[in-house]
Amino acid sequence: MTLRPQTPPILMLGVVVALTACKPKMGEPTAEQLAAAAAAAGTPVAPPAPAAAPAQASSMAVADLDKMAVIAKPLPPFPFIDYPPVVAEALRSTDESDFDQVAVIVGDKVHLVEGRFKVSRFGLTDANISAFQARRDYTRAALDMGGIKVNTVAPSTDGFYAANGVGGDANEQLSARASLVKKLRYAPNFSYDVYFMPTATGRKWLVLMMNDSQVHLFAIEEKTVGSSVKLVTGTQ
Repeated sequence: MTLRPQTPPILMLGVVVALTACKPKMGEPTAEQLAAAAAAAGTPVAPPAPAAAPAQASSMAVADLDKMAVIAKPLPPFPFIDYPPVVAEALRSTDESDFDQVAVIVGDKVHLVEGRFKVSRFGLTDANISAFQARRDYTRAALDMGGIKVNTVAPSTDGFYAANGVGGDANEQLSARASLVKKLRYAPNFSYDVYFMPTATGRKWLVLMMNDSQVHLFAIEEKTVGSSVKLVTGTQ
């Protein structure tokens, strides 16, 4: 007598469930039957509705900055982060102004800020740290101060320039891109992270820009300054 191999109960149950799911319910016409009936009656068949597109995450807007909670703990004095002690004075590169207009990225848009700023630049070799350690340590420092990362793109991200109205022919685009890069004080091929720090004494910003050989720290403290224009008084 030949013994037939028997299907395991679990597998058989799976097959039965699969077949049952494929069958239309009794009394319910299939899609093919409905289409055939509609064609015979001369009624056009509406195409199936397209699947709804997944909701896209909206990028942060400048208006969202007003909704962020004020940082309770005190921040270090401006510019918040100093040069590494091992970097000699001669190897430090600094740009600063007591009042100017500077640009940062909020969401995917360029946002202009007025106030005090300082850019500190140094080489990783001079600081005796690796690129990995620099990114880890400075990112951690920004977060520990209560900084909130507010940019969703970098100047090197595809679509950044189009999102900021850069168009026209090749020469116009080149000029507009150069203008944006200058406003952002961005160095090509660097990473770009903007941290926003709302405090009881005003808004502060820290921008981290790094590559495999250098670190650029950009500190901003928003403030307003009275006009430097002196009007003529009396008769001339």
